[in-house]
Amino acid sequence: MTTAKKELTLLEHHNQLTDAIARDESISADIKSLLVCISTFFNTQKQCAFPSRKKIAARMGCCVNYVTELIAKAKKTGRIKVTAQFTKTAIDSAPRQVANKYEFALEMFGLYYKKAKTLFNRHLRKKNKKKEATQQASAARVDYITQQLDEASVSEQPDIDTYEWEEYEPPK
Repeated sequence: MTTAKKELTLLEHHNQLTDAIARDESISADIKSLLVCISTFFNTQKQCAFPSRKKIAARMGCCVNYVTELIAKAKKTGRIKVTAQFTKTAIDSAPRQVANKYEFALEMFGLYYKKAKTLFNRHLRKKNKKKEATQQASAARVDYITQQLDEASVSEQPDIDTYEWEEYEPPK
């Protein structure tokens, strides 16, 4: 499956990946549910996910052996790359496998990732939020001051036609 660069969408949040997987009609339902489940653990900055098969099974509502079978099927389709992760423990002399590292073939889902572009877009959004907040706050202050001035001019303005003003004499 080839995809032109112009058709790819910048991946800025893991929910975009989850949505792209869920919308892909070429994936079978069982593999799709596995990929959607793994994508909820996806870290966009590291471009991978580290859930254990036990966590995946609990979230999917199936047994660990079935998850292992689905992972093997998903690897064959080329949509996901799985690498075993090992850690050295004080108890064992040999390293022990703790979890798998799952990396998605983003191009197969119509996505791509560039760290610099993602950080730049995030910076622009923060800058625009601050600007909008400042504009809203200043608009609220201006509205409040205008309202106060309107109320003051209406309530404190004397009626010139009243009898009291005709009797008024300025102090000498």
